[in-house]
Amino acid sequence: MPRKKVLWKPLLTLMIILGVMPAVLLAASFDCSKAKTKTEKAICKDPYLSVLDENLAAAYNQILETVDGDSVKKTQRVWLKRSLYPCGDNRECIQRAYESRLNELGYGTDPTKKAPRALRCPQCGVWEVASDGKLLIIDQERIIYPGCGEFTYKTERMAPKLEREDRYEYQVSMLLEQVKMSFLCSKEMNEGNDWYLEATIQGHFREGSEGSFELRKKKTGEEVTLSLYGWNMDREDPCDAGSGHGSAWCAAIEQSHIYGSLSNRAQEAYYLLLGSKAGKLPEFNVARFSAVVNQFCTEYHKESGGGAWPHAWAASCTNAILNRKYNEFVAWQSCMEKNENKLASCKFPDETFDRTQED
Repeated sequence: MPRKKVLWKPLLTLMIILGVMPAVLLAASFDCSKAKTKTEKAICKDPYLSVLDENLAAAYNQILETVDGDSVKKTQRVWLKRSLYPCGDNRECIQRAYESRLNELGYGTDPTKKAPRALRCPQCGVWEVASDGKLLIIDQERIIYPGCGEFTYKTERMAPKLEREDRYEYQVSMLLEQVKMSFLCSKEMNEGNDWYLEATIQGHFREGSEGSFELRKKKTGEEVTLSLYGWNMDREDPCDAGSGHGSAWCAAIEQSHIYGSLSNRAQEAYYLLLGSKAGKLPEFNVARFSAVVNQFCTEYHKESGGGAWPHAWAASCTNAILNRKYNEFVAWQSCMEKNENKLASCKFPDETFDRTQED
């Protein structure tokens, strides 16, 4: 017995608006008891084809609500005309047509399983940037990035694609307009040119928890120096994720803070040396030291486990060594104060570190 379905009428309405009144009406948008064409009857009689049809309708309806809806309308019209209509009552042909279209819309390997509802604003949240520990704050209309400024934006493209059976990957393109300038932004940005912030937003455990952002010029699409990778703290805290991936992120964010603290402490130490009128200044390069430590810890932990855990342990190893060096600078400054800034009485920290300690 064909199943009666009158639940999903927006697709039928859309077809009328587009001028695509087909001989085939999808089962989720018409009463199967009124099926007339061979393809209609084939879909209504076959439970599997009917499920495919319902899922396609659901996926199509979701994507129409996004900024990328217009382009999906065009591809849907082409699919109806070139792939589905010519099948007639050939079941295999209809099945291939549906599965191919569902795959294009991101349904993956199981076209019979309904996709979750896509996030309306995947870019919204407080993003903690792994490279420097700063926060990138995005709401429905505004972006704040400390050190670069405040922007309003318009979402010009938001395309969801089912990454796994329970979450989407999102491509989001935002046209920015700067409302507050900062000296750290590029000169061109402070001259008021329009820019695009292009985002790819995914999720390891929770949808929309991770994102990469790139700033591009409006006219040329040329990539500029601002490239960020962050974790949406509103959706998931990487430190509580309970995985090697989350632990690696947590350690990377912590590392940015430790590196900044060590850099500031080393700079203060050099100012103190200059004030003490020391002769030849001892050398300590924070960036070089950090790179050497990173290389050592990565090599040390490269076979410590599977997945992302070696990266997490390597980052934790690096953090521990950087912390110890920070404490060496604190101890050196304390020594200098006690000995009236006599450099000979206190050993200035160098770029060596203990390679035998395990954390």
